[in-house]
Amino acid sequence: MFTGTVKWFNPKAGYGHIKAENGEDIYVHISNVHPYDVLHIGEGDPVRFELRYGIQGVEARNVAKMPRNMFHSV
Repeated sequence: MFTGTVKWFNPKAGYGHIKAENGEDIYVHISNVHPYDVLHIGEGDPVRFELRYGIQGVEARNVAKMPRNMFHSV
């Protein structure tokens, strides 16, 4: 499991990007976001996720929002 911060996410467009702890930019498709979090994640929110290889290259999957007090940015 990895952690990072939402760079941006647009539920109408169906995708966004996460900045992983190591600074890597990770693509995320709406189908890989926990259903409850689809309308509740936005820029700056801490998230946890898994990685997989997809059409866009490395993609985040099983993305779930984390409480802000559980995540510390470096």
